[in-house]
Amino acid sequence: YLLETERLKCEAEAWLEELLRYKNRLSRQSSSDASLNQIRNDLFEQCGNMGDSAEGLFTLTAPTGTGKTLALLHFALRHCQSSGKRRIIVVLPFLTLAEQNADTYKKIIPDILIDHSQSTLSDDAREFASRWSAPFIITTSVKFFESLFAGHPTDCRKLHHIADSVVLFDEAQSLPTEVTETTLEAVNELCRTYHCTMVF
Repeated sequence: YLLETERLKCEAEAWLEELLRYKNRLSRQSSSDASLNQIRNDLFEQCGNMGDSAEGLFTLTAPTGTGKTLALLHFALRHCQSSGKRRIIVVLPFLTLAEQNADTYKKIIPDILIDHSQSTLSDDAREFASRWSAPFIITTSVKFFESLFAGHPTDCRKLHHIADSVVLFDEAQSLPTEVTETTLEAVNELCRTYHCTMVF
């Protein structure tokens, strides 16, 4: 967890180097079928290349087991480098997925803020969570959309830190269909007015 204010900076270049080292280690140790490893490598490279695109709304559709977790991070880090985004926010529908993703990302990025309803945070980390001033955040769909739609000052305090971020909605198909229209309106507004890049 983040403890030092001087570390509150998106270190995209250093994190990208660590991601590439981690991905290479995984590739060397993999016992998977060669064709599956090729698919994973292709997806990873394509997502990284798309990270050099202009800000906006993107989608990624790929089956389970093809390495979406690392491919999304590759996109986000390249996009932070090319467009100067200030932070990465990973939004997941379930607590278990948030913890699983955090376990993977912690091997690459040293300081991650995990903000969900059951997070156990130190006093310092709780302060960062209340404002989302950390450079890399993993949260749940509920927490993210509370920040957009809730009328409480404590929730709205995060709003200005969502601006100019890369937001990754993993498992986006799990978002409730009854709020799809409202969700898309909010996402489009974040992209159009607040310079966010969104990936579903």
